[in-house]
Amino acid sequence: MTQPKRTTEEAIENLSTAQKMQLIEQAEQFERDGVIGECELRTMAKALPGCGPHEVMFMVLLANECYRYFANKWFTELNYRNAMAPAEEK
Repeated sequence: MTQPKRTTEEAIENLSTAQKMQLIEQAEQFERDGVIGECELRTMAKALPGCGPHEVMFMVLLANECYRYFANKWFTELNYRNAMAPAEEK
């Protein structure tokens, strides 16, 4: 039996890029429409410990963790590019 994920970061760490994007798209649809049925975002939120009646909050937390993942990836790439740029361009 596998251990349940304890944090939103742990919940998304092994998801593919496409899966992370799907969670973001579902969160944006939820924000836009104010309602969303059963979806991967809701299912993952319900699986987190402590979710209970707070599943909407956990859905937002999961989406935010996906945004954070992509932001960190972008900053890492930007820092790499800056480090590799010739000195006169810096």
